[in-house]
Amino acid sequence: MADAMSNPVFRFAPSPTGLLHVGNARTALLNALLARRTGGQFL
Repeated sequence: MADAMSNPVFRFAPSPTGLLHVGNARTALLNALLARRTGGQFL
C-alpha cells in the first residue's frame, strides 16, 4: 500500500460536454505541474 501512495498518477479527464475551453487547459497544466513536483505521472 505504501508503494501505491508514493507514485501518484494524475490524469486529464475529458469534459462531459465534449468541448475544450480555457478551464480545461488550466486543469491539465496544474495536474502536469503537480505530477512533476510530486514525482508522479501525468496521463
